[in-house]
Amino acid sequence: MRELTLQKRLGHASPESTRLYTAVSDPQMVEEYRRALGEEHQ
Repeated sequence: MRELTLQKRLGHASPESTRLYTAVSDPQMVEEYRRALGEEHQ
C-alpha cells in the first residue's frame, strides 16, 4: 500500500505521523506481513 494512501486512510495530517505508527523493525514480522500480502522477498 502506498504511504500516501495509508496516511489518508489512517487520517494522519503528515507522512511523519504515518511513518511513526507504521514502523516495523522486527525482520521476521516484516517477512510474515509481506508473505501475507503475497509479495516476493525484498
